[in-house]
Amino acid sequence: MRRRALIDADIAREEADPRALPALAAAPLDALREYNAIAEEIIGHDEAVLLDDLSVEASPLVHALLIFTRLKDAVAMMRGFLTGMLALPEPALREIYSRAVAELVFILHRQWEYVSTLQAKTPRELLASLSAALQLKSDLLAEVQSRLVSDFDLTAVRSTLSVQKCWELYTAQVDGLQVVEVQLEARVQTEIAEAETQRVEASRALGDAALAIAAADGAGAMRVARRLASMPSAVIKSVLLARLAELGPGEAALRAGALLADGGALGERTE
Repeated sequence: MRRRALIDADIAREEADPRALPALAAAPLDALREYNAIAEEIIGHDEAVLLDDLSVEASPLVHALLIFTRLKDAVAMMRGFLTGMLALPEPALREIYSRAVAELVFILHRQWEYVSTLQAKTPRELLASLSAALQLKSDLLAEVQSRLVSDFDLTAVRSTLSVQKCWELYTAQVDGLQVVEVQLEARVQTEIAEAETQRVEASRALGDAALAIAAADGAGAMRVARRLASMPSAVIKSVLLARLAELGPGEAALRAGALLADGGALGERTE
């Protein structure tokens, strides 16, 4: 209570001094901008690390995780923005109202963009497991956000939602999104591990194929071909390109040409 009283006293002094009002009004938006810059840097770094771990093209599951993480951040951004605007004294909000509305439009658009992307590009089965998390858990929060989308009236929201309630409701929403995000991350890590196993198997099969071709072992080559046929083509392509990249340009061309030529000849042999 004492801390609240001290804060109220500080606000009262700043309100009494017109020169202090612009700085007081802009403080929440400036802090939000700094937070967003840091969050964007962290998310970009995590995305780069994840994509570097992939041995093949990113799957729909990986894309869903990347967009879902950004959606969670956009909801957290809305929490910080709206709580800050509700906490401002009326004169301070009026001082930055145009800037605040512009920021609100930006945040709402980001949320809509990420939800739309998930709905349009996520496979149906995966989207079904995410659909509940895409809905606002609180009826009051859904009502407030619907009002903001329709008229961007921050002043009207102040009579409906307190600062503390705003923070609590949005925190519950962010926490729910984080639970689903962790589940997606676990599924992606499992997918990465399975892909690495496939890469090892494909690498061994390609090595066996090269040995069979070098030994003119048609039957052995055909057995390897059947093994390769059961593997994802993207994995085989990735391993083959990695193998060729390890060679010098001239040597890689010669090896690739020899493999293709021998592969054609093998098609005419019988076991």
